[in-house]
Amino acid sequence: MKTSLWMLFVIFLVFIFVSAGPSENKGAPDISIGAESKGQVAFPHKTHQDTLKECDTCHSLFPKEPNSIQKLIGEGKLQKKQVMNHCRDCHKEKTAAGEKAGPTSCATCHPK
Repeated sequence: MKTSLWMLFVIFLVFIFVSAGPSENKGAPDISIGAESKGQVAFPHKTHQDTLKECDTCHSLFPKEPNSIQKLIGEGKLQKKQVMNHCRDCHKEKTAAGEKAGPTSCATCHPK
């Protein structure tokens, strides 16, 4: 009987360890993106992760690294408004499809 209880306990511990597994770093829940003269744009990263589920929706344009947008713009590999247009177009598509979406007007994202 003691052996059976011990085995159940061990199986329980293994289950807890396996189901917890290593957690993937998915970045900060909120990110601030520099927009030069227009001020910083607050980007709700976790909200987008939860809604889109697919990282490549955005990260096909830039890598999953802090400040990668500004770096690529500085290197001439990304146009200044390319990310903004990508975001705005996605929001407009979702709105047209009757889905809840983020803002599409300049003043909503840009504080200046």
